[in-house]
Amino acid sequence: MRTREGAVRAAIALPIVLALGYELVRTAGLLEVSVLEHLIDYASYFTTLSNVVAAATLGVGAVIAVRAEEDPDWYGQLVVASIGYTMTTFAVYNISLRPVSTAPDSWANEVLHVAGPLSMAIWWAVSPHRRTVRWRSILTVLAVPSVWLGYTMVRGELVGWYPYDFLDPRNAGGLAAVIGYVLVAVGIICACAVLAVAVSRPRPSWFVAVQRHGRQQLISARRALGTEHLAPAGRAQQQSRRRTDAVGLGLRLVGDDVPFGRGDSGHEPLNIGHGPPRGRTRSAERRRVQHNVHSRVNARRGAPVPARSPSR
Repeated sequence: MRTREGAVRAAIALPIVLALGYELVRTAGLLEVSVLEHLIDYASYFTTLSNVVAAATLGVGAVIAVRAEEDPDWYGQLVVASIGYTMTTFAVYNISLRPVSTAPDSWANEVLHVAGPLSMAIWWAVSPHRRTVRWRSILTVLAVPSVWLGYTMVRGELVGWYPYDFLDPRNAGGLAAVIGYVLVAVGIICACAVLAVAVSRPRPSWFVAVQRHGRQQLISARRALGTEHLAPAGRAQQQSRRRTDAVGLGLRLVGDDVPFGRGDSGHEPLNIGHGPPRGRTRSAERRRVQHNVHSRVNARRGAPVPARSPSR
């Protein structure tokens, strides 16, 4: 269980939930209508939608953290979408809407437009438990805003009210201006989602995987090193996956127990954990690493040792 991580997620979600409820009551009072009468209009704001998604994401994540050792793959996609929505709310409000706002601000308004989005983005950036999110997940981020936009435009045409003035085609600029604003908002959502996915991606590094085929040992090519490439705990998983645990300048082959690193006088330290070599040395370094590891493993297993580094 990850009790501390669950507590952090719940601590970020709680002020957002309280702010949503407080702002609903406060704005209903300013408009001199009942809370129930104001509920549909209040829920039609993208600020409300984005913060509801964020609070739900953090709440679900808190439950997952206290019940499981790691988050499922779909949770990372949900976090990326939530960050895209809330940071768009942060950007649009503070750049465009705050200077022309006539309603008095409140602590809840600041939580929904500033503190909540920034807290969620910072949590995702520094969290040690975040999962790697695939780039194609960005395409799914636009699903919720697309549904919200369709609902807003249809309802606005029927009731004559739009949650934001820039979505009203009756204003100056007409439908062309609305399309322009929508494209800008879509660009901000995509940019924030791209940054969120980029934060979750592992930093490129060297690692060498050894695969067993009979008595032969085969060396794989270089890949990006992330937490999912490190060997998990458990003897059965270590023996089945044959993954490599690479940290700093040290390397060990899990399951084969063949150590490499600074402590081995017969082996030169490898460029592991600090990214691949640059320029012309990249291919030569890869061949040298493969040759050295291949030779050591085969020598240990009694298999033939290659005389020279394999050619390209």
